[in-house]
Amino acid sequence: MPPILAAAIVVFCESGAIFAVQPVIDEHCRRLGASDVAAWVGVLMLLTSLPKIAGNPLMGWLSDRFGRRPLLAVATLGTLAGSVGWALAPNLAWLVLARGISGLFGAQAGLTQALVADITAPEQRAAKLGWLGAAFGAGAALGPLAGGVVADWFGSFAVGWAAAGLQVVSLGIIAFSLRETLPPGARRQEAASVQRPIWTIPTVGALLVTLVLQTVALSQMIATFSPIMTDRYRLGPAGKGLGWAVFGLIGIAVQGGAIRPTVRRLGELRTCAVGLAGIAVGCAIISTSQNQGCFWLAVALVASGAALASPAVLAALSCVVPPESQGRLAGLNQALLGVARSAGYVGGGALYVRGGPATAYAVATVLAMVAGAVCLTVARRARRSLFRGSITSSTQT
Repeated sequence: MPPILAAAIVVFCESGAIFAVQPVIDEHCRRLGASDVAAWVGVLMLLTSLPKIAGNPLMGWLSDRFGRRPLLAVATLGTLAGSVGWALAPNLAWLVLARGISGLFGAQAGLTQALVADITAPEQRAAKLGWLGAAFGAGAALGPLAGGVVADWFGSFAVGWAAAGLQVVSLGIIAFSLRETLPPGARRQEAASVQRPIWTIPTVGALLVTLVLQTVALSQMIATFSPIMTDRYRLGPAGKGLGWAVFGLIGIAVQGGAIRPTVRRLGELRTCAVGLAGIAVGCAIISTSQNQGCFWLAVALVASGAALASPAVLAALSCVVPPESQGRLAGLNQALLGVARSAGYVGGGALYVRGGPATAYAVATVLAMVAGAVCLTVARRARRSLFRGSITSSTQT
């Protein structure tokens, strides 16, 4: 099996396992004795992001030393333990521990990004990373559906066993279908090299700023998407479900196909800037308009913009970091994403409550615009697109 296909299956299974619990997380807390269910749900959601700040950089560094395949296996065994913990949890403390374990070991996204960087040329990297994004999106769309069905038939505890089943499939793929992609020479070079901080490499700092800002903006929207559909656009459960489905399906379509010709034509940095422009315009429309037709246009703009910007900036980062440090880069990326998502979730909710929908989405608009400006500044300095190797060559002069 081609390594990228195997990696996409691993990402799909892990994403499906993560999101399978979302429709039943409140009910599961209630069954375990929670009185303030909303607060417990918030804690459990936070535990899927915060532990990555420590876990992902460590797993990425270890993968540079020992290879992607063994660390993917370790990560999947860890998240499998977390899913089993969900299924066996006798109380809330046990459940918190289980979700913390899942968050700590949830490094598959970063490790598979490093895997893609190992085996793809720079001009192909954004498209291949887009495949991983599409696989993640498919898991995020289908996981909640499967989790809801399992819970209806067998109860919320059984969702943990269903998630564990997906992770067993991942382990089988890793064990029998995934070959190691990190060359032995790169491992020796990493082991012998002086560990230069990744963010000191030219252009990396600016690209990391772009990644963080766009993630905070998107997380603010995700945190307030359901409330604004209810409060401003008067959509019921079916309408809100359609909104989430449209958002996810557009992302899958763009990352699965449209991103490749876009990057080939514009290069990674300008593709990222175009995506950020879509996010900014979409959030601005939601901030200012109460018309449902404008809302659906805005959803399409934000979804397609996010699907372009995220893999493009990740590909740009991977092209300026040496091969022996791709795992460290992926771990750092995921740690920063964990911080950015947490900030976006908390900040978006606070802005929505205190200033209303207009304030929350206006701030998201500004963040996306600033991120786009940073990205275009890097592109201008490079003078040519990453697709033609400009930034890579500029860091070597």
